[in-house]
Amino acid sequence: MYPKLTYNAKKLRANIKTVSKLVHDHNVKLAGNLSSVNGFVDIAISYLSYGCDYICDSSLARLQELKKVCDSIDAKINFWLVRPPTVDEINDLVSSCDVSFHSHLQTLRLIDKTIKAGGLEKPVLIHDDPNTPSDASIGQNEVLEWTGRSYERYKIIKEDKIKQHGIVLLVEQGDLGLGIKDYDELMACVDFVIHSSHLKLVGISSSLNLVTYARPTKRAFNKLKKIRQSICKKYKIESLFIIQNSSACINLLKGGVYDDEEVILCMAESLVCGRETDRFTYIESTYDDVFTIEAEIVELKEIDDRVKLKHGRDVFGNVLPVKTRGKHWRAAVALGGQSCDFRALFPFDKSVEVLAESSNCTFVNLGKNEHNYKLGDVLSFKLGFQSLGRFLGFHTVRADWDVKVIEG
Repeated sequence: MYPKLTYNAKKLRANIKTVSKLVHDHNVKLAGNLSSVNGFVDIAISYLSYGCDYICDSSLARLQELKKVCDSIDAKINFWLVRPPTVDEINDLVSSCDVSFHSHLQTLRLIDKTIKAGGLEKPVLIHDDPNTPSDASIGQNEVLEWTGRSYERYKIIKEDKIKQHGIVLLVEQGDLGLGIKDYDELMACVDFVIHSSHLKLVGISSSLNLVTYARPTKRAFNKLKKIRQSICKKYKIESLFIIQNSSACINLLKGGVYDDEEVILCMAESLVCGRETDRFTYIESTYDDVFTIEAEIVELKEIDDRVKLKHGRDVFGNVLPVKTRGKHWRAAVALGGQSCDFRALFPFDKSVEVLAESSNCTFVNLGKNEHNYKLGDVLSFKLGFQSLGRFLGFHTVRADWDVKVIEG
């Protein structure tokens, strides 16, 4: 059944080893971001087994699922939520995550109040049986939860003491994304965290190259260093991390900007696609085909696109440049904009050109069709970062996936 995803675990492990060595050689720590891979447990374990120091994600629900699995196998993993939580997530946040990112004093007060109240209810997995019926009897303080394949039995345990929750404060540096712009507001947040017995200041962070694509620079990093210096001096703190939340920081890393500076690099694209996102170059000794996808040709026609029509916006509201190619063979594959981004699909066949997409199909130019493609044939693509995140977010894990685990 198509589209069919292939995940090459051997190449992912190679990417993790290469990037983690590059990072650790500069005495910097590495956090593996699972946002683009939908929080898959086996990938999280690969991140930690082959060089990542922390696991992070932008989805609290995914981190909760990961924590359940890790608790069941007694695996100790440090989980980070790399965005501010919503108000109704705070209970789950303090019981499931070790560190979270923030830009509002109000949220910090809510977290402190929640932990101060104490006695949070924590579900602990005690049984997972595919044959457990939905009407099975349950004991006191136990609940059954359907996972899609079986009922999991949880015992609700009252926690009297909760360790300190780690806080990373976001600083806005011109990308117009998340973060605190005003210095006094930032220091008010720092002061609250420092004087709270339930919170611990882990570091400060800025997310560049994510919204308006302001580039990470040495100057921007030096500003963060000055802020860190003032915090450490005022509150007599010996250690405070600067977290750089983008694969665009690879070139600064290579240039020695982060050497011995108590820095954590939070990366996703560099690990799964082998690419830095500042100049969009591939990192030496990494693979760009860890994730590939096959899609079936559902239409194949020879057309002439030299037709004078008025062109509007596509189904996603984008205005795309129209380039005529004259007479050529054009194919449509059953893989559309709902589940991928055509700009991040890279055909293995270099004679194939990706042209455009609708919500349910992607259109490609086969030129003179020298490879004699036919209706029902399959085209293979490398998945770029944007397509990977959209596809894995759109699809759940299904039996028709072709997941190749290639042992090294």
